[in-house]
Amino acid sequence: MITESAAEAVPPSMEERDMMAAHDRLERELIRVVASEPGATVSLAIDGQMSFPLTNGQLGTIGELQLRAFSSSLVQRGLALRVEGTFPSVEIALTEAGRSFLTSTPFFLKVEARVPRKPKGRKAVPVATRDNIPDPAAIMRAVVQALAVGEPRRQAKLLPVVSELLGYPLDLACAGKPVEGQKLVQRNFSRAMDALDRVAVVTRQGKSLRLTPVAKAKLKSGKLRLPRIVPDGDVKKKRPSEAASVSGRSNSELLAMWKNAIKMLANPLSRASHSAAEKTIRDVTLEWERRTVEMDEERFPWPSTEAKGGNGLLSLSNAMPEGMLAFLEYRVGRVQGEPEAVRRGILARVFESALPPVFPKPYMADWGAKGSPARLQKMAVSIAAFVRNNKRRRIGDFSDAIREWEGDLDWLYRTYYVGRFRFASGWPETSV
Repeated sequence: MITESAAEAVPPSMEERDMMAAHDRLERELIRVVASEPGATVSLAIDGQMSFPLTNGQLGTIGELQLRAFSSSLVQRGLALRVEGTFPSVEIALTEAGRSFLTSTPFFLKVEARVPRKPKGRKAVPVATRDNIPDPAAIMRAVVQALAVGEPRRQAKLLPVVSELLGYPLDLACAGKPVEGQKLVQRNFSRAMDALDRVAVVTRQGKSLRLTPVAKAKLKSGKLRLPRIVPDGDVKKKRPSEAASVSGRSNSELLAMWKNAIKMLANPLSRASHSAAEKTIRDVTLEWERRTVEMDEERFPWPSTEAKGGNGLLSLSNAMPEGMLAFLEYRVGRVQGEPEAVRRGILARVFESALPPVFPKPYMADWGAKGSPARLQKMAVSIAAFVRNNKRRRIGDFSDAIREWEGDLDWLYRTYYVGRFRFASGWPETSV
């Protein structure tokens, strides 16, 4: 008969104790950030002189290794949905459980007591006059300034802040209220937001707007340059130059153009721009096609999202830090998820078109040629893996993300798999 005996605890190594001390230091810094940034996504920046006590009695400095390990542990512990960016600054999308944990620590209570609170008071409502109608450039500056501090904002909450900065009731004008210059300022606001989205300064996080991590870093360093918007009288004259060749653009610039065009196609209110958006997508994918290599096709069984076993933790030790779908900004969930029409627009073009050659050649080869079973297999396997991994996690509520992933997987099956490709194992079960 086998009897259980208490296992003798193995003391952590010196390296493990040092890493735990680094994690404690980073956690305290994250708590300070959470106390001043109440949103779901917070920015954690390392100044290069952040120290922590080493086992040998000396002081160590927080570096890229410690920040990367700390970021992974936040996701594995269910405290964060994702961590984006690279050393020394990252954007952390906290889960509800993560924020609850951080704000319940004794250290948070000490920090919160020292965070100054803004005095409450009635704000004066800006008055519209013929002399203070803001142009697109002024609106862009005010939007960036409003989003630079604090959490992502829905447009309804962003507009009053922008109005105060401009000294003009932009919120009333956009709501259709009869104010001076209403039609002109509505057009200026639309052009300003299109320009900020086009150059990837502002992006959507679910239903909220936020600065992109790149834009936030450039703003912090004083290097952010806002796009120039051609005055109304010069639009027709300048339009041909806006359709310049894409061959000299970087992959990040091409991605911004591609994603903005997909968003326009997903918006029924932008029908007048749909033909231009389709042309942009064709131009970008043709350029990506010129930059990549043709890939082989092969048949495959449809993947399973059934989660067999697991320890309740999500390990990313063997995964690439960012995959193709993440690079193309395919996102689900409440925090940074895209609307269904945008997500499926991305998936359709991932399957049907050329991909940007931004990863090592062996990884790119796994994606197969456009329209091939290999391409569809890679997409389905990736999404099915997202479902399985998140179903195994015990901390946090990922039901919205799982539901959207499974809905998109079913959409891929009905749209591209049925009647076109043969599967050996039948349609997968997603139950755990």
